[in-house]
Amino acid sequence: MHILHLIIHSGLVCYLIKVTVLILVTVKCLSSYNIWRTLILRRVKCNYAC
Repeated sequence: MHILHLIIHSGLVCYLIKVTVLILVTVKCLSSYNIWRTLILRRVKCNYAC
């Protein structure tokens, strides 16, 4: 429990979320040219959540 608590508060979870979002955005870019709008929206959501 203590290790999990430390990982959560160290920001590792937020980092993993951002990496996952970045990958999803990159994949979406391959099928859509609205990459910048999507990237901005995703980044704002992640920053707000973290």
